[in-house]
Amino acid sequence: MKLWILAGLLSLLLAVFALYAPLTHRDYHIKLQANLCPKLKQPITIALLSDLHSGRFYQDSIIQALQEREVDLIALSGDMIDDEEDMQGAWEFFAKLDSSLETKLSKPLASIPKFYVSGNHEFWSGEIAAIKQKLASYNISVLDFSHPCTRLRIKGLDMAIFGVDDPYYSTYSKPNSHIDKAVWDKAKWQGGFWEQEWQELVASTIAANQCPSLESTFTKVDSSKRACQHDPTPTAQNAMPNPTPSINAQKVDSRETDSRADFSLLLSHRPEFTKLFSSLPINLILSGHTHGGQVRIPYLLNGLYAPNQGLFPKYAGGLYELDSSKRQYLVISRGLSLNYRLPRVFNPPEIVFITLECG
Repeated sequence: MKLWILAGLLSLLLAVFALYAPLTHRDYHIKLQANLCPKLKQPITIALLSDLHSGRFYQDSIIQALQEREVDLIALSGDMIDDEEDMQGAWEFFAKLDSSLETKLSKPLASIPKFYVSGNHEFWSGEIAAIKQKLASYNISVLDFSHPCTRLRIKGLDMAIFGVDDPYYSTYSKPNSHIDKAVWDKAKWQGGFWEQEWQELVASTIAANQCPSLESTFTKVDSSKRACQHDPTPTAQNAMPNPTPSINAQKVDSRETDSRADFSLLLSHRPEFTKLFSSLPINLILSGHTHGGQVRIPYLLNGLYAPNQGLFPKYAGGLYELDSSKRQYLVISRGLSLNYRLPRVFNPPEIVFITLECG
């Protein structure tokens, strides 16, 4: 009888430990090629935030973590807003990110450049145009097929920052009109037309794009020159204000934008398109979407299931080297959301910090 009681207590403790989900900090370090070291004055820190899903659980902890680090750039890789939850939670968070409050530990968060790309849930909401416009009001640079790139110099390193809409973009056949989510699910797009169309659009957009400086990114763009003619948000980008750059970030002179940047990164909500990513002239890809595979077993299983990858996903969360010859890396955030209807097992929400430093 005592053994059964002991076994029950141990099982309960294991369950509590498995479901315990405090916000964790994940650090990855990426070594740059030696030829870039003379340009890089100090290590660059990128904060990757993904899949908040309008949640309020960890907002103060996330803000505190950002304030405690010397962050140079904040990347928001989609699904920060949920189509079935109260969006007010997300707007409260973005307002905190736009804070001009200076602490003893850090500069104001408002002075840090922030870049966002859409996730599937923002498209499923049917309000993607309004969402992008409101994000811009919080001094967040929205990157998509209309404005896929911005050029910055951070701590001496010339960086090209690319971003693309979620593949759900392909279901928007004309401005502000989209195919219903149920129709999308029934179409089983993976491996079919939508996936192929999106990949071709990503490849052509990045290959052909002349990356402008931060200042020119927010000037009015003639719709006839857009990367995609059926952009569902034709007015969202034109209304964007010019965010206040970080004290460590500078605009790149327009005369320099014809040359290739020292370092390029891509924000893409979904990480599974690794074959496509490997073909692109990109050094670092930042993604989310997987929620860490939902269920993890430390040292044995990195993820049980991820959307669009299925069971035992290869890319569930972490740092992956896609091409060692050109030092190309993929970093996947396990996300910031906590949903009691779909518990995370040994898989706490995380804020990811990526440090670029000399090798």
